[in-house]
Amino acid sequence: MTTAVTLDEAGRVVMPKALRDELHLAPGDLSALEAEGDSVNLRPVQSASHLRKKRGVWVFHGGGKTSAAVPAVCCAISVPSEIAIIANTRK
Repeated sequence: MTTAVTLDEAGRVVMPKALRDELHLAPGDLSALEAEGDSVNLRPVQSASHLRKKRGVWVFHGGGKTSAAVPAVCCAISVPSEIAIIANTRK
């Protein structure tokens, strides 16, 4: 995809939404900027983690189907025991 973009007063460029969607980019993703001669190359840097914070909650963005083992790993803490701990500290 080739498109024209405008540099604003702060030196920022807005990447078109279609390109962000195609590359699965989200706010806060890291990119590498490389300049050679009169060319500029902006390349996404893939994170090792597929977890991203969304409205204060960590969300898994894997792009594929997850196995049944994932919920068991994520939910290792027993909720009733956590409630009991909180109740005991309030007494």
